[in-house]
Amino acid sequence: MTVIETIASWCAQPKTFTPQARNLALEAITDTLACLYAGRNDFSTRAVSDAWAPPRHSGLD
Repeated sequence: MTVIETIASWCAQPKTFTPQARNLALEAITDTLACLYAGRNDFSTRAVSDAWAPPRHSGLD
């Protein structure tokens, strides 16, 4: 079996997670989303957003 087949087989097996593991995952996801929301107007966030924004036309074209 190749490495990719081993990984695929592992991923396809049903997993049993404890309630504590599920709760920790929920808290981690909630924390990540809260940080994204809280930092939406941060200077660094805006700089990255502006860098990836489509070019603006100056109206002189």
